[in-house]
Amino acid sequence: MKRSFLFLPLFLLAAAPALTTTMVMGTDEDLYGQAELIVEGTVLAVESSPWGLPAISYRVRVERALKGQVSGREVTVRVPGGVGADGRRLILWGAPEMRRHERVLLFLSRYPEGDFGPLHLAMGAFYVVRDGSRDLALRDLSEMKDVSAGEAVPARDRARDFQRFAGWLADRTAGHLRPADYFVTG
Repeated sequence: MKRSFLFLPLFLLAAAPALTTTMVMGTDEDLYGQAELIVEGTVLAVESSPWGLPAISYRVRVERALKGQVSGREVTVRVPGGVGADGRRLILWGAPEMRRHERVLLFLSRYPEGDFGPLHLAMGAFYVVRDGSRDLALRDLSEMKDVSAGEAVPARDRARDFQRFAGWLADRTAGHLRPADYFVTG
């Protein structure tokens, strides 16, 4: 009997949530190639999923489509996680969270129902943040671990000058491939 209690703490520790999502950090070229739609926009509303799923729906006003076509001036972006109609809560580490009136740059894939989802969770969601006289495109990868090198390490990302990054994406869509010249140093 004593032996089984010795293993109980180890079992509980192993069963504890990881509190992160593991991923292989891709390049911006990878994201561009995999995204069906890339939009610059502003979050208009944050709502529960209309299908009773444990998900959050964000209505985003599209200011500019950098890749793909948008019918209308808004897209619905569904992010898994939240409370479903049955009251169960789903926590998905690395799922992006957006706020009303927030400016975003989103790399999206389409769900069968027609809504869109951020490509690779937080990897496909950039937030536009003012830094002095310029806007930066930043991602929140704090709940993600990168396993590119064979071991899980905290994901690191570099700030991007928003205007230059958006221009690079628009140029790519127009067929003008050029080096990534938008990373911010220092």
